Amino acid sequence: MKLVHLIHLCLAYDMKASDIEAIRVGFQEWVVEYEKIFYQCDPERISTCPVTLHSLLHVADGIEAAGPVWTYWSFVMERFCGFLKRDGVRSRRKPYASLDNRVRHVAQLHNTKIRYNLVDLLSLTGPTREGGEVFPEHPQRVFMQPRRMLKLDENVRAKLTMALITRFSPLKGPKIPSFVAKKYVPTGDVLQWGWVKISEGGDKMCCHAMIKPESLGRDCTYIRYEATVDRNARAKNKQPNMVLKTFFGELQRVIRIDIPATPQLNLAEPQALFFAIIKQCNATQSKDGFWEYTALGGLEAIDIELVQCVVGRLFDRGKWVIIDRSGERAHVDIGDV
Repeated sequence: MKLVHLIHLCLAYDMKASDIEAIRVGFQEWVVEYEKIFYQCDPERISTCPVTLHSLLHVADGIEAAGPVWTYWSFVMERFCGFLKRDGVRSRRKPYASLDNRVRHVAQLHNTKIRYNLVDLLSLTGPTREGGEVFPEHPQRVFMQPRRMLKLDENVRAKLTMALITRFSPLKGPKIPSFVAKKYVPTGDVLQWGWVKISEGGDKMCCHAMIKPESLGRDCTYIRYEATVDRNARAKNKQPNMVLKTFFGELQRVIRIDIPATPQLNLAEPQALFFAIIKQCNATQSKDGFWEYTALGGLEAIDIELVQCVVGRLFDRGKWVIIDRSGERAHVDIGDV
């Protein structure tokens, strides 16, 4: 897990001098710990220390000399070589001429796509099919079967009322009264989905209330989400101080609510809102940087855009440890707050 964390640091798109130093020190500590566990200062176990282990100590130096590793590490080139070899070598007599033709044809095709705006039309792989519904309000979220109309209990309706108050109340000024927001939370059946997927390679997340994890190969209901919170929420006379915080929880439901145009919520046009109902993990971060919790808390209703990725869990010495393998792209980008 420590090695995966260090590799994620190496693959980050944004990198500071402090990050490079963290990579350098992190690999040094990791190699020392690795040798203590596997090598054990025993010459008979020297085979556990290949040259690749030593090369980790020079990764930070390479970043300082040549830039982020994703610009020159060989994985991308190896994949491209496999792409050329798989479809490009048609002649055993003149393999290099075949490779040259393959490179030229691929370049010509890409040039034509870009120059004449034909990327989709000339895609040889065909369009990807997510197998779900995509709405203009959330183009990066795919809502997937099962799709049902179900009634909400009073606890969920109360959380949705709070979510509407937070969403439509001005940052500075009086909040919308709860009795006003409650009128726009449906008392009848609402549309719900069992799965939601983040498009373009994102995670596929399962709703616990719709699909029981026992029926799956693994539990995809625990997720990470990020939201802004007011540091001065308990101080009524202070100006709001909004900061972005990380949370974890069990995804219960994904629902849609249609709000009509109403001056009470300052809405000039009807709006479709998509919420995730989450049972919070009362997680705290340890001194080693891992998030841990012992119990689940109450429910919370948040905007579906704030849900970022699936996380794993490991039960260790009476508590659950969160395993988050997502990269830098699986984070909320909220600009200035």
